[in-house]
Amino acid sequence: MVVRRIVPPLFRFGRHNPTRPPLARSRARWPCFGELTINGVTNPVEITLEAQLINSMILVTGTTDISFADYEVEAPTAPVVLSVEDHGTVEVQLWLARQ
Repeated sequence: MVVRRIVPPLFRFGRHNPTRPPLARSRARWPCFGELTINGVTNPVEITLEAQLINSMILVTGTTDISFADYEVEAPTAPVVLSVEDHGTVEVQLWLARQ
């Protein structure tokens, strides 16, 4: 029996161009560069992050498109699966609160 350990995806921030924190009812956007590791394979990525102040917390969101082949992820096959895309979207959502 072959048992494979599944490692959760990991994003590490690298260089970025931060802006000042968003003001109430405003949004701030900036590109963020880093490394995304999926399936034990690491590639550089750029995610445009958007931050918004909501009550006393900051919500940071962003997305980036990836190719599954870049991370050695094989498309599943089964008799009931008609087709599978060779790419997908990684979504990031962070809630930041002061403690």
